[in-house]
Amino acid sequence: MGNLATYVLILVALIVGTWFRPAIALASLICVQVVDVWGQVVSPWLYMHPQFTNFFMVACIGLGVCRAWWYGRCAINTVPWVQVLLTSLFMYAACSLWWTPAFKEGIVEWSKYWPYIIINVWVAPLLLRRRTDLYYGLSAILILGAGLAILFDVLVRWNARTVVAFWDTSTTIWNALAFAHLAGYVTMAAVLLNHDQTRRWVVLRYVAIAACIVLVLKSETRAQFFLMVTIPVLFLPLSRPMSSIKAYASWVILAACVAAIALFAYEALVQEKRWSSQRVQSDWDIRVRMVSALLYHWSRASAQDPSSLMLGLGNSASFSANIAGFHPHMVTLEVLGEEGLIGISLLILLLWASWRTMRTAFALVKHDPIQRGIMATLAATFVFDFLLSFKSGSLVGFGTQMFLFVLLIERQVAILTAENRQDFGRQRLQHPTAYANSALAKVL
Repeated sequence: MGNLATYVLILVALIVGTWFRPAIALASLICVQVVDVWGQVVSPWLYMHPQFTNFFMVACIGLGVCRAWWYGRCAINTVPWVQVLLTSLFMYAACSLWWTPAFKEGIVEWSKYWPYIIINVWVAPLLLRRRTDLYYGLSAILILGAGLAILFDVLVRWNARTVVAFWDTSTTIWNALAFAHLAGYVTMAAVLLNHDQTRRWVVLRYVAIAACIVLVLKSETRAQFFLMVTIPVLFLPLSRPMSSIKAYASWVILAACVAAIALFAYEALVQEKRWSSQRVQSDWDIRVRMVSALLYHWSRASAQDPSSLMLGLGNSASFSANIAGFHPHMVTLEVLGEEGLIGISLLILLLWASWRTMRTAFALVKHDPIQRGIMATLAATFVFDFLLSFKSGSLVGFGTQMFLFVLLIERQVAILTAENRQDFGRQRLQHPTAYANSALAKVL
């Protein structure tokens, strides 16, 4: 009962937090899969009804959007190009189901993921109305994610890459990638967010990092481990200024030592050779064969019908038994084969718009340490997911989750720009002569 009470407490905390700080609902979205696994581990009813946690997440997001709207609207007058391009890509992918050779499999995929697509692309950004919202949202992800990591590290028994249910030791639950992704997100937030240096935040950050390293090792996810160690170090100069090259080098050495110690401890305690170079090469070869089969069928179809070169084989074509039988775990090449040159062009434009959005964001907040930490966390998390898209996931199942963090950056940039315009508008009314002579007046 105590473990079930923990699950209930998590849900209550999310609802209460969302009521007072709507952006805290982001934590329910980012952590939903791991919260769902915890519920299934502690309750047979939740194991039989796994959709309950997802329905709760939708309700929490809905409450957050309503509360954010109640607090007031921010006068945003910029075009959200990342959102527009992402919407265009997914609309085209949905239309391409018309000519896919795996129509039934495609419908199954879309039926599983369409709620996440809607929430990630169009609903979640609406949680942000003020410049401080993302600070509370990302802090909630850090706190909840660290707590979940500790629960699974300490209380749950692991069997290979699965977790064993408390109520029946013969029942195991697999969602290793959800654990690994959450560990990566929490690590980014712990390293890159610029909280005050009080003892509680310092302790929380180090505990979160340690718990996430243990979690990702227990889930035996190799790429996630290496990326969550390296990417935060690369983004540190964007989060906070480094006093010297020597100070930055010390962070690099510390990250390398932590990774080496963690891997040494793992190899000493675990007999399975999942981390061996032979196993890594074998898993990579499987992905290469699958994507090669997809591209081969696309090129052959293009030779017979030039329209296939532009249109692609159709979304979810990889699931056809005549092609690969499953998605190839390489999102970019999957888009090329399934959505053709039209789809890959939209994806390239989307990546270009994402780069411009992040560049604009860092230029806008370079003198604000809190906002710098927020932007660095979101940008690092996007890069983390984008690199992982070359070895896991599909466009429908993973694409909107990956670009969610850029959508949040885009929304935050729009909010900051609107607030700056309002501030200078007030200054113009109070000091018209000084405003007329300022350089910013000429820009605005």
